[in-house]
Parts: sequence; structure tokens; C-alpha cells
Amino acid sequence: MAKRRYLEMLLVGIIAKALEAVASNSQQGTLCKIAALDGSAPPINNCHVDIEFQYSVVWLTRIRLDDPQLPPRPVQDYIFLSEVAKLQFLEDTKVLAPHIYAYALKSTPEYQVGTSFILMEKRAGKPLDWSQTTMEQRTRAMDQLADIFLELEKYPFSRTGFLILSSGLSLQVNVGGFAQVACFKTPRQTLCSFDTLEAAYSAIIDRQIWLLATNEVSSLRLENYLSFLWRLQGLPELIAKSASRTSPFHLKHFDGEKGDHILVDGNHNIATIIDWCDKGWSSIYFNNFQWPVCDFHRGSNRLTKEELRFDLANIVRGSHQWQRYLLSLGADFPRDMSEFEPLVEGLRETFSK
Repeated sequence: MAKRRYLEMLLVGIIAKALEAVASNSQQGTLCKIAALDGSAPPINNCHVDIEFQYSVVWLTRIRLDDPQLPPRPVQDYIFLSEVAKLQFLEDTKVLAPHIYAYALKSTPEYQVGTSFILMEKRAGKPLDWSQTTMEQRTRAMDQLADIFLELEKYPFSRTGFLILSSGLSLQVNVGGFAQVACFKTPRQTLCSFDTLEAAYSAIIDRQIWLLATNEVSSLRLENYLSFLWRLQGLPELIAKSASRTSPFHLKHFDGEKGDHILVDGNHNIATIIDWCDKGWSSIYFNNFQWPVCDFHRGSNRLTKEELRFDLANIVRGSHQWQRYLLSLGADFPRDMSEFEPLVEGLRETFSK
């Protein structure tokens, strides 16, 4: 509620007028207004607000909220621009992702909006709810996802990391350092890109071990420290079974626990894929949104009927191992034993099979 009140205060002031001006200029002077908040979900780090134009055109504004608990401004800016880079990269592909009309950092002087923002296309669709779909609808979704994976394979990278915008007027997209908070050594220095998966994951784990050893992170210090040491020891075995040890690497969407990053239309055709922020690894493995979230967090690795029916059993078993292994790499640490124990036991079980 506090963040919602903060956002409402933000939007009724100069930020609302400035955003409306930017949007209007990007749409050849067409008048627009910021829609009222619908209250459907409380904002966390980002908030989405509709901008309504005349002639029934609607854009989406992604606003980065200020929060004293967020990392320093240079870190926030790097992560924000990495999201922009991913969306701009996808515009040159056939992947259904939102088009960007304008963006700016909080520090951009010519806009005076007061916060980082992206003006993007708003695509119709509702989040894919795998548990409420029929077998025919699931088959259609899997077929279309396969086409998306095949499309992304057409755009290989020689290194693994995060997409960034290169400096200069061309604004080309390249692979750069990791845009994850835990990977930053200083506000302006993050882990670089790597040419092998083992080098990348080893560096990330070493960084997280250092954060725990120096008390930069205090959540379950001993337990998390030992779990990352165990991950480091098990990495060569995991890499040896991977088909993507070295280049080429490909962009993938990491947020696959629930499938709510996939929006579908009334016929359950994929309309768009959203929320590419913070999670765009340039590496490959099958991230399985068919895996029930409750099973994942309970530590269960059982295959669902759909995973078996689609003849994906061997692929999915490997993806379960990768998905568990990468869960905390560069991200939040488990904060209590009720969360920590089933996740670690689930990971250990995948190595024992």
C-alpha cells in the first residue's frame, strides 16, 4: 500500500505531465493521458501504467520505482538499459515482444520525468495458465514455443552474458557484463562476459561465496556458503552433460516457473512474451514452465504427464537439474530454512540420478 500511495503521488505531479509530453511527441503530437491505477497488483520495483491516446491507441509505460533498498543508481541504470537492449534486439527477430517507442534514465536531462521509464507497445493477451488449459491448447502453445526457440537460434552469440547497448550513435546490441545485482563488484563494475559456461558460472558462484564470507549477505550465511561450495564442486559434472558448453549461445527468457510471462489470445495462440528484464541470459537450456511451482519449491523433481506425453522426458530431467542449479545464481539468497532445505534437497536429488 505504501508503494501504491507513493506511485499515485508520483503520477499526479510533474512526472505525469512529463510522461504524457514524451508519449505525445513520440506519437506525432497526438494527445494522451495516463490512465488511473487499476490496483490489480502492488508494484515492487517496476510498475506498469497505461497511456491512452485519442483514437483508442494504448501504450504501456514501465516505470522504475525509487526505493532506498535498491542498489546504487549506476547498478539500477545498467540493469534497466540491459532490458532495453533485449527488447531492441528482439525487434530484429520474429519473436513476439513489445516494441519500444521511447525510453530514458532518471538522469536523462532532456525529459525531466524524474524516474527511469520505457514507453512500449501494449499487446493484448492474458497470462498462460498451464493448469487451466486443455491438451489441444497445450500442444498449440508448445508448437509455437518451439518456433520461438528456433527463431532465437538464428541469432548466435560468441560469449555468454547480458545484452547491453553499445556506446555511440548506432546503439548496437552486444553481449556485455552480467546485469544482476550480486554480480557487481562496485557500482560501476560487474562480472564480464565469458566464452564458456563453466567460466561464467564459476565466476558468479565465487562472487556469491565472497558476499557471504565478507558478511555482505547475512541470510543463512553458513548454509548458503556451503551450498554454493557444493554447486562449485558439481559444476564440471553438470557442464560435461551440457550440449552448450561453449559458443554459440542464444538469448533466452529465464522466468519460466509459472508461464505468466507468456500472454495468449482467446484461442490460446501466443500473443507476446513479456518481462525480459533482469533475466536475459545468453546461454541455453530448457526452462520448463510446465513444472508445478508448488512441486518446485517443495523439492519434488517428478515429471508431469505433459512432460512425458510430449516425449521430453530426457530433456526435461536435464532442464530440472539446470533450473534448480541456476535458481540462486546471481539472484536472491534463500532467507529461511523452510525455503532453503527443499530447494537444496531437490537440487542434490537431480545429481544422484
